[in-house]
Amino acid sequence: MAVNYVSEILPSNVEAEELILGGILIDPFAIKRVANILRPEALSITAHQHIYRAALALHSEEQPADLMTVTTFLADRHLLELVGGQIKLARLADQTVSAVNIDRYAMLVLDKFVRRELIKVGNDLVRLGCETSIELDTVLSMAQEKIFALNKYKEERQKAIRPLSEYCAELWQYLDAIEEQRLENANYLPGISTGFYDLDDLLGGGFYRGELIVIGGRPGSGKTALACALGYSIASLPENGRVLMFSMEMPGRDLAARLIALESGVPVKDIRQVKLAGKYEALTSALGKVSDVDFWIDESLEPSPLEIRSRVREFVCSGSPLGLVIVDYLQLMVNSEFGG
Repeated sequence: MAVNYVSEILPSNVEAEELILGGILIDPFAIKRVANILRPEALSITAHQHIYRAALALHSEEQPADLMTVTTFLADRHLLELVGGQIKLARLADQTVSAVNIDRYAMLVLDKFVRRELIKVGNDLVRLGCETSIELDTVLSMAQEKIFALNKYKEERQKAIRPLSEYCAELWQYLDAIEEQRLENANYLPGISTGFYDLDDLLGGGFYRGELIVIGGRPGSGKTALACALGYSIASLPENGRVLMFSMEMPGRDLAARLIALESGVPVKDIRQVKLAGKYEALTSALGKVSDVDFWIDESLEPSPLEIRSRVREFVCSGSPLGLVIVDYLQLMVNSEFGG
């Protein structure tokens, strides 16, 4: 039997919900201000959800969501009595002076909704902890998914429909900031330098955070070597953040040898064959530099995308910011959802 630690009274703001619905019923433009930031299930009372869904449905059909149309919509679908009848809708409209603050009320309602979702996740975590028949790694992955899924509500709270002019203003501020940086440093890049100047130029200023970059090529053409070099170059500058590399084919020791060879100029072949006569000084110096770089390697065999995402999240929470994730290579990942 599942244990429930949640009290019967969950966080809600019924007054704000009523003001939102009342504002919609008296102002034909009010629904437009909340439709993109407030979902029906965010309202704590089922009757309020039905009324709000009716307003959204009318809005999607480009019809006014006023008292008369919402009443008719609910009546046609045999929902009017369920929400409290015409008396309920009339009371919502009468008690609302205006819809001027409706978007602010929507944020208050959304705040309570997210708190209720957080409580539900807490209950789910308790149940997961009791499910001893499920492998611990699977339980931990499921728990992380539930916790991080709450981030989508943070994004919803920040949603807004904005005119193009605001984005143009932001762009202009960004260009001004970059120009100021270049006046101080002619070599300044808006992105993260790859360490290869021609590549930085081709990429339009290096790598940019949030981008997905795929390195393609024939087997043995040097894809891993290039990925290592890029990661090492980025990790060499602390302001870029740490680099995490998932190496599913090449052992971490071989990757370290590649990086030491890159830093020292000693061929990887010589390091592997231990032909080190006259090269110890260069290797020792390179070893010190490579060891100081914030470059991390995960040697997990054939992880799934879900496992990689989970490990990245753990890594992000464990220390300084993350600058780059390298996956070598994509075809070796196991798609756990489809069993292979």
